[in-house]
Parts: sequence; structure tokens; C-alpha cells
Amino acid sequence: MTISQQVNKNITKAEYFNNNGKGFNSPHVIEVEDLNIKVEVYSHNLRASKVANIESEIRETATNFKNAFELERGSSEQTFKIYMFDDKDDYTHLGGSERFGSYLGDEGGKCYYKGKADVFAEMYVYQQGGIHNLQHEFAHGLTYLATGGKSLPTVLMEGIADYFEHHSDHKFNSQGSSIDKTEAANLDLDKILSLEYSKDSEANSLVYKTGHALIMYLQEKDPSLLRDYLDALRQGNSDESKSFLKDIKGHDTDFKSWLAENDTETAMEHLNALQVTKGDFIAIGQEIVGGEIKNVSYYKANIEKMDGENVGSFSPVEHVAFYDVARAINRATNDTLDISKEYHFLKVVKTSDGQDKLTYSDQQGNEYRNSLEYKNQAFRMLSKYDENLKKAYDDALKNLDEQRQMEYPKINKEYSEGKISYEEYSDKYYSIPSKYEELKSTLLDKTINTGLEQVKATKNIDVEKMLGEMINIDSNLIRGTNHIDLQEGKIFSMQAHGQGDMGALSIYDGNTKLGELLSESGFFKQVEGQTKETFVFEDILHNLNVSYEGGAYMAVTKENGHYKASLIDGRTVERDEYFDEAHLHENELLHPSTGHIQKDLDSLLLRGTKILNHQDSEHAQYSDEQKANGVIVEKGKLLDNKGTDRTDDDVYEAVVKQGDERLHEFKNMGFYITEKGDLFIHDHGANVRFQLPQSITHLKLVEKDGAYKLVPVTKDGNEHPVGMPNISDEYRYIDPIFAHEYEKRDYSHKHVNVGLINLEKYGSGKLFAIKYDPNDYHIQRNSSGEIVRIKDQTYFTKVKLFDGDEEIGMLSNNFHNFKGKIFFSADYNYSYNDFLASVSPQVEIEDMGNGSKKITFDQGSGDIGDTNRGYTDYQRIFTKEKQTESPKGQVSETKTEVHSTTNVVAQAAEEKTASNDNSEMVRPESLRSYCLKGEEFLQKETERILKLIKPDVLPSESTHQCESGNRLVPSDADNEPPLEKEDAQS
Repeated sequence: MTISQQVNKNITKAEYFNNNGKGFNSPHVIEVEDLNIKVEVYSHNLRASKVANIESEIRETATNFKNAFELERGSSEQTFKIYMFDDKDDYTHLGGSERFGSYLGDEGGKCYYKGKADVFAEMYVYQQGGIHNLQHEFAHGLTYLATGGKSLPTVLMEGIADYFEHHSDHKFNSQGSSIDKTEAANLDLDKILSLEYSKDSEANSLVYKTGHALIMYLQEKDPSLLRDYLDALRQGNSDESKSFLKDIKGHDTDFKSWLAENDTETAMEHLNALQVTKGDFIAIGQEIVGGEIKNVSYYKANIEKMDGENVGSFSPVEHVAFYDVARAINRATNDTLDISKEYHFLKVVKTSDGQDKLTYSDQQGNEYRNSLEYKNQAFRMLSKYDENLKKAYDDALKNLDEQRQMEYPKINKEYSEGKISYEEYSDKYYSIPSKYEELKSTLLDKTINTGLEQVKATKNIDVEKMLGEMINIDSNLIRGTNHIDLQEGKIFSMQAHGQGDMGALSIYDGNTKLGELLSESGFFKQVEGQTKETFVFEDILHNLNVSYEGGAYMAVTKENGHYKASLIDGRTVERDEYFDEAHLHENELLHPSTGHIQKDLDSLLLRGTKILNHQDSEHAQYSDEQKANGVIVEKGKLLDNKGTDRTDDDVYEAVVKQGDERLHEFKNMGFYITEKGDLFIHDHGANVRFQLPQSITHLKLVEKDGAYKLVPVTKDGNEHPVGMPNISDEYRYIDPIFAHEYEKRDYSHKHVNVGLINLEKYGSGKLFAIKYDPNDYHIQRNSSGEIVRIKDQTYFTKVKLFDGDEEIGMLSNNFHNFKGKIFFSADYNYSYNDFLASVSPQVEIEDMGNGSKKITFDQGSGDIGDTNRGYTDYQRIFTKEKQTESPKGQVSETKTEVHSTTNVVAQAAEEKTASNDNSEMVRPESLRSYCLKGEEFLQKETERILKLIKPDVLPSESTHQCESGNRLVPSDADNEPPLEKEDAQS
């Protein structure tokens, strides 16, 4: 099969909105009798399971709008038409084409007022897990209904839409975000009501934030005012409507007081919460943001009480066992130290500022900082911040070597002239190497000291302090212990017990385990030219990060005598669909250690409310009926325990079951390739990875144990070229279930798996070329389409398969497994910040005939973290009942949903338009997330791959890259970029 990239090519509006094959004239109809309106929903591929949610959101918005503004039932039925694209790419590309005539762009949704007999208003939205901005755009249509098609000030138009979009929003605390940003803007109502859409994202967001806050205030304090204003517009009473608008502006003083009373800081004070704020400057690096290389400043993250009292801080440094080294990683700057086994001990030392710390040392107590290994790595790290340093050092080394070479003829001459005896000659001859090794050591020390001073003086980057934080460890940053004997000079040993390539570093006093070095970090980053700053928290052993725009809030709780720290969204909700009682939401996917807090924890305990976890609700679990008779996913065997005492980072196999029958065991194999041709095989479950030499350019079809397999070979079919690692048959013989065909649109990087490559038509011994994808979404490009790189950056892409010049498919790079009690499913060929996290994943199995089955996921009440932005719409896995005997098997594809909206307005002919962009909505739990959002996250994590490769395979030095969208970003296990949760707007 030739891979199809012609999907939706030249498709018309009527052909696209065929309503799942029923035809353009067969939309789903929702009658809203109370308002006498008919809503026609047009779609392309819309799952039946989403229809109920669409109806619920439409009816909820209509009821809330009717009650708020006392709308009466119209005398004649009005028709609202809602067009739902499959995703944002279709919305932008097809909706913006002349064929569709919808004049859509990069906004998050659009509403046109038509005012015709057959259509009162048209709305355009797209699927993104759920239906993105459906309630917002429908509220625009209802606003036109309330005003009789008359226009409102832009701020009120968007404010009303946001108000009803988030009227019953229990998760994202968008109300608090709007209040905070409006208060921070400090604008009078007269100025607020004159705000218009802007190409500047921050200025544009104010239209929505201030409007949302103003509508909340009016509906709470003077609900009749806005109602009467809309009614006056509908009746065409110009003077009266102007008078009402003037009355709204007259609320300026009271509005500002209301903002102060209801801002997040006030709410946090009542809860005794903690705030995470930007601390001291660390360093400047570079990241790729929006296709441009930008300078990014990194800062420490402080933990403070709401009154500003400092109670702790996050360290930007993580410590893990990686292969046979201990690795210290500054996650902000991506600087690393790989500490050899000789120095896998920790000695208690007193630092220059009088603190007791644990420093890396050997068994005899010789400190790592005095070793040549450390100095070489410190010099490499220092050279990153002073490019002239390495050249100066190399020149000095060359000069030393020249002096050394001159020593030999000099002493030869002295001996031949009889000036020295043979004994003296011999002593001098054999002392030259050691003498110059001492000179080289002295030169290195001097160069490092000079470089440290220069970088600090010229760039305000304290590399010495950064290095100290990487090798000197605070005892409070050891998980699992409340006390360590910090007697100066005492030496502790370290051990690694993880089953895979990366795991925790455990500290021992003799045979007694005291705890584990923290594998988590927190820091702030700020991109040049942007006023907003982002707090990033990650745990590398969880393969996950999360980002919060502007900072974050934390709560300390105590359960069964144990303290717990949580990242929270800041506001108590009275109830939600999971709990019928007041509670706080926390980030359920990542939990910081209480070790970051240095104050008495009892005084910091949360008060006035409690934290309830979505995953613990009975509504999030499988029903008894589904467990007994339906299809469910359960834990299988343990794949990797990461070497920690925690259970929430243990990785388990995921098994699809129905009753007692095991229908499918998910695989976790991934394949990716560099632009230079380095092929990687990665078992995401067992946490092991192999790099193959660049001479491996093909896969050969062979028979192994009665089944087809694909084995990596050279162009000549050699399975064992020079440099080929010694790997087990489990990984060397690739199951064809990981080779699949796909479809994609030429305007989108997203692919849809359509089945496995039919290898049976090829004979044994057939060679397939493997190539990198030059159009992969990882590869960053500028506005001119040129590839953007930071220094010598190398990109990783999906692996494409070719038969001659014909592309026949790609290799998978996905995983489906449990971490603790949470099931994760992701496809790195598609996205790092769009995935499924669930405690009761909804699985559908379709019999395709001949023993073949297709497995798909759906949204469910057990999904947590709001990470699914369309992933479940696209994920497909094909399998045979007996996978080992057939070349047909698993395939997958991904997409995901996070609350992010984008608002921009466009005028089309004389029609009135309202467009929606809420990309600034605060999301409390974003994987970077990461999503760390857009391309920034993907770039940063690709670079981290290079730094996490086995030291003797790839150089550990590489460039810092951008992280975007949440990249739940966010932290990677082994070399694979982490999933990212997105909590802040981009």
C-alpha cells in the first residue's frame, strides 16, 4: 500500500459534514423547547458516545442562559447550526478554504449571526477530546437571540460567552484566573469596555478575562442590569441601552473592591495554602519557541506562605541511577554530571556557608569534586556558558604539549654533551610525562577558576553554585527518612535497585536503607520578550512534568500520621460530578515531596476544606456490571519498579479482559531514529533501550519460531555489523505487529493507523529500508520552512519503512501500561502532550474477521488529569488472537484534549462574527504537558534524549531546547521525552 496523504483532498463542505455517512441533510437535531430553538449538529466523524455530552452541554447552556436573563420562548422557531470539525487542523485548513466559505482561521471557534428564516446563527467548533468551546460559541448564538441580533461591546460579548462556558466548571478554576488577571490589569470599567481583539496574545486575552470577571460581578451584584441592557438592545431602544451601559460603567469602584475580595490570593490565605514564586536567577539558555531561537532565563522556585514568609524551595536538580552511573541533572539548564561507580558514596561535609550536606565521594571519603572526572565535566559545563573558554584551554594545552616535546631533545643534548649523567638523564626522561600531567592538571584548575569568575562577572551566572547544588545534597531532599546522622565525615553508600536503565539512587547506612535521592525538580523559566513566567515541576522517574503559568499553589495535608504536599488549583468547589461535597482539586499525576519545605509542617496544614481525588471517586471506577460482563483493562505483571519504595511509579503490564478471558496484552515497544540514521529500540515498559549503529539501514523479513519477524541489518543483509550491541532475541527480532500502514492529511502531521503492513506478500529475506521522517513534528522550522537548530542539535523522528522508493508504513513508538493504579496510553509518533490517563479506561473491541480485532479507546468517567485532547478519537490497535503466529498485530495513533482556547475575530462580508480564544485559561493539571505546550516541550525533550543516552553511546553534551505544551512535560524516563500535562495557557 502506498501511504495516502490525500485524505480530505478537495473535499467540499457538504461532503465533509456527512454526519457519519448519513449525508449532509441528516444532522443530529436537538430541540430546546423552552426557547423554541432547534439546534442542528453537523459532523464528519463523531462518536455516538459524544452525542449525549453534546446534548447535555447545549441544554445546560440554554437553561442557564434562559434563567440568567429571563429569556422568554420565541413565537417562531429559530435554527442554530453547529458545524463540528474532527480537529483543529481540519477546522483551520478546510474551514479556511474557499470551498467551505466559512472564513475560519487559527481561532478556537467562531459564531456568525445570520438572522435568516432557515438559520439564525452558525457556529463552528472542533473536537479536541470533547467539543472545544461548544458552550462558548453556543452562548454567542444565544446572546444574539437575546439582543435580536444587535451587537454588544466586544468585552461583554466574550464575557457572557466565557461566563456560560464556565458556569458549572469544576475543574479549571477559570473564574479565578479571570479575576486575578483583571485585578492585575488595574483598568477602569470605561477602559475595559473599550477593549478590542488584538494580535498580541496577552492584550487579546484581556478581552476575555476582563469580560468574564465583569459578567461574574454583574450577575452576582446587579443581575437585572445586564438583563435589562440586553432587552433594550433587542427592542431597539438606543437611548435606554446607552443608559444601561453607562450604569455598568458606574460600578467601577465596587467592581474593583469585588475583585480584591474574590482574588486567588485571598482565597489561598483562607485555606492556609502555600505559593510557589520565582526566586534567584540560575542561568540563561536557549530554546526554540514558535520556530525561533529564543533566550530563556531560568530561576529557582521558592515556596512561601501567602504573607511572603519563605518556608522552602524546590531544587532544580534531580538524581537518578542511569545505567552504571549516578546522574545529577539540573533540569532547568539541562546540565548533567555522570558520576562513575567509584564515587557512589555520600560523605557528610560542612559547606562554606556552614551547612551540613552530603557530597559524592569514594569509599575512603575522597570527595568527587577533587577528581579529574569531575573537573573535566565541570569544564565542559562551564564551556557552555563561555564559548571562548575551550579555545583558550585548547591553545594552552597545545602550548604545553609543544613544551613537552621540546624537553626530549633538550635532555638528549645535555646528555650527549656530558652535562648530565645517564642516571640524571633517565630520571629527567621518565619524569617528563608526570611533570606535564601535573602542569595539565594545574592548567585545568586555573582555567576552571578563571572561567567561573568570568562567567559570573560577565553573565551573572554562578556556575560554581550550580555545580555545588549538583554534588552537595540537602538531607531533606532524601525521600523516605525523617532523620540522617549528619556527623561530619560519616560516609554512606548508594545502591540502585531499578530493573531498567534508569532508577532511583538509594542511600544506605551499612545494610540499612535510609531513603532515596529525589528524582524530582522545580524551577521557573521566562522567554525573552514575554512578561509571563512559568513554573515547571517534574519527576523523571514518573516520565512526566507539569507547568503552571505565573506560579503555583500548594497544600500540606496529614493522613494517618503522614504528611503530604500537593499542587492545587487554588479554589474550593462546592461539588462536582464526582463528589457532592466541598473540596479542593489537586494534581493527581504528580506530587512533590514535603522535603522541599523546611518549616514545621503542622503550622502549614490545609484548613477549611479537604482534598478529594477524582481517581478515588466511586464514579471513576468500573461499574460492577462492566467488571462482570464488559471489557475492562487490568494490571498484569510488574515490568519495572524504578527501584523506589513508592508504588505510584511501578510500571505494570496492561491486560484487556472480559470476565476471566484475557483478550489482549498491551505492548510497550517503541522505535525511533535520528537524522543521521541511529536506530533506537526502546521498551517503554521494562525501561530498557538499545542504540544500533548507523550501518543498520534496513529491516530483513525472516522466519523465526514459525512466524515472520523483522531483524535490523545492513544494506547487505548483515545482522551483526561492527558496533552492533549484544541484545536478546526478544528485542532483535521485531514483531510485525509494530509495523503499520497509515493515512495522513497533507496539512497535518497527525497520522491515523489503518492496519498492519501485509508482510505475507513478501518472501523471506526481503529487505525494507528504514528512514527518518524529514517532516516529523519534532523537527522545528521557522516561518520560511527552514529547519531551526540550536548549535549541533540532532532531531529524533518516527521510523518510516520503504520498499525501494515506495513508502509502505512506519514502526510504532507507543506504550500502554499502568503506573501505580493509573493507566497511561500514549503514542510518541503523534504527540508528547496528548495522551490518556485513566483509572478505568474505556475499551472497545471490534471483530474484523479472520481472528483479527481492532481495539480502540473512548472517553470515560475514570479519565484524570484532562490530558486527552483527542487521543481516544485516533488510537487504534489491531491484533490477532495469537499474536506470535501472525504478522498482524498492534498499531496505535494518538491525539488529546486540554482546556485551551484561542480567540480572534474575523469579519466575513456583512455578517457579524464572534470568535473564541481562551488559550489563557488556567488548567490545574497539564501533562508539557507538559504539555509545556506547542513545540517548545517537544524540542526540549528531544534534546534531553541525547543527554540520557548511555554515556559510551552518545556524547552527554548537547544543547538546550524548547519545551511546549506540557510537556506534562514534561520529565523523561530514559531517553524518551516525558508526557506533559498542561496547566497554564500558552
